[in-house]
Amino acid sequence: MQIRGVDDEGLPYSLFKSISFKFNNGPAVQTDKEPYKYSNNKESFDKNLITAELNFHGHYGEPKYNL
Repeated sequence: MQIRGVDDEGLPYSLFKSISFKFNNGPAVQTDKEPYKYSNNKESFDKNLITAELNFHGHYGEPKYNL
């Protein structure tokens, strides 16, 4: 899974401060390096078990957002 911010023209835009990925309710893996990537070495898994917590820069007091 890869998440990145883009502007209205599709160009990269630094929108997030960090993102925390969680697979199958396991421990969260946080990354603060763009593009934000998470991979799982299992051959088959339910994609619905991956969650991402988006942490915005907070300039406008935005709350965290969970996908």
